Amino acid sequence: HSLVTPLALVGIFEDPATSAMYRCFGCADAAPLMNRDPSHPPLAARALTPVTLGYFIGDLLLLSQWSLAKSGAVENGLMLLHHIASLLVWPAAIYFDWVARYVIIMLSYEFTSFWLVVMWMLSALNMKKSLLYYAGGGIFTLSFVVMRVLGAIPQLIAMWHAPPWSLELEHRAQPGGIHPWCSFFCCSLVLPHMMNFFWGWKVVTGFVGVMLGGGGKKAKAATNGSKSD
Repeated sequence: HSLVTPLALVGIFEDPATSAMYRCFGCADAAPLMNRDPSHPPLAARALTPVTLGYFIGDLLLLSQWSLAKSGAVENGLMLLHHIASLLVWPAAIYFDWVARYVIIMLSYEFTSFWLVVMWMLSALNMKKSLLYYAGGGIFTLSFVVMRVLGAIPQLIAMWHAPPWSLELEHRAQPGGIHPWCSFFCCSLVLPHMMNFFWGWKVVTGFVGVMLGGGGKKAKAATNGSKSD
């Protein structure tokens, strides 16, 4: 998290297409460049995506260590789906330079996961009642809502203006299309946002429960579920 997150954020703001998409809130002019910008290759995505995929592989290898309680079955199932889908879809996005910029945005979401780790460490030190724990929870909740929930809106608008799964746009960008599975893979770009909307609600309600007292179980379930993108 400490390596990928800052570099991904720098990559987002230094990339003309991605920064323009945020500035104009997913406008029609910037949207096609999010699929592919012929004048600027997605260097940050090429460098950082393999690191994150390695983390996902390690996470899956430690599947037996996940919290697999029945109460968290939905969250664990979604995270498992997320990891496997990312391992299938992201390499193609980078290799073919199609929607790689959406991938780098997802990598920047690890900023929220950093604070999740901080909260876990404080909890392990029996500091759940400390000011540091509440501050970490506040930063985690705020960053989750801003980056993953509100930040999804301009991306979804851009996808509306220039659907990356559109065969017409694929063939316009590259005669013959990008690759045979391109349209199907690109449809999966919507899934992380739907998952983050789901987890965002749980994160906010869990934090409010902790602040009001007696919401420890909700907070634990929320943080367990929001580990992935």
